[in-house]
Amino acid sequence: MHSRLGVLGGGLFVVVPNGQQVDSVVTSTIGLTLMDWLHLVTLAFLLCAVAGTVLAWRWTARGGSTARAERLSHRGAWTGLAAYAATCGGLVALAACR
Repeated sequence: MHSRLGVLGGGLFVVVPNGQQVDSVVTSTIGLTLMDWLHLVTLAFLLCAVAGTVLAWRWTARGGSTARAERLSHRGAWTGLAAYAATCGGLVALAACR
């Protein structure tokens, strides 16, 4: 669990500077751009993944089943990945239709 938290925490710190770099290149004064939405969605999904990992870690630290926590964590990760891909795909499709 600790290695997952390290990777997810690193991912959180990568999204923010990347979003700032894109904002300096893609300037728009009217609402959020597609890149802004994609960065916000990425940040939201990473925060959910961190929260889920912390909850699983706390559950095992308090005597919960490690095998069950791993199984639920893997299911959540695959479900989150599918939802993330669908959300980003939907955002790109909406932008393409405009």
